Amino acid sequence: RTGLDWTEKYRVILNALGELDCAAAILDGEVFVQGPQGLPDFHALRRELARTKPKGLLFMAFDLLHLEGRDLRREPVEDRRQRLQQLLGPNEAGRPFQFSDHVIGEGAQFFAAAERMGLEGIISKKLGSRYRSGLSKSWLKVKTFAEGELVVIGTSKGDLASVALLARETEDH
Repeated sequence: RTGLDWTEKYRVILNALGELDCAAAILDGEVFVQGPQGLPDFHALRRELARTKPKGLLFMAFDLLHLEGRDLRREPVEDRRQRLQQLLGPNEAGRPFQFSDHVIGEGAQFFAAAERMGLEGIISKKLGSRYRSGLSKSWLKVKTFAEGELVVIGTSKGDLASVALLARETEDH
């Protein structure tokens, strides 16, 4: 989005993906750092990305958009993900990329489990859907939320919202 080249920050991931059995592929996914419980730790990710040579980065692959010069975005999501899983092979500990597995059905129970684990939320994709950048009615991001006590330290008029609330955790936390 900002035009910055992050190739060197992600060198370890790129080198490992370069060993895949294909000449060219475009994958959709997210880079994160796992915390002690195996969950994403966004504070740790920010710290690592501030370093010249970040460590512990993990690329979680969600989708396969192009393979060997062929545009796959019009194919059903389940077909693209099956090809992605075949391309990546089985998930292996210590490898800097993984296939993001999925669950079909039982969305409410899956969301509840994600919430209990302290995850950010889930993405629900309609079977048969095509890949689209941006917002889509076929793909829904459902975020969990947390409650907590905060001390209000100010307000400000924002660009995206009429008022922004500035707060911090209480001194007890």
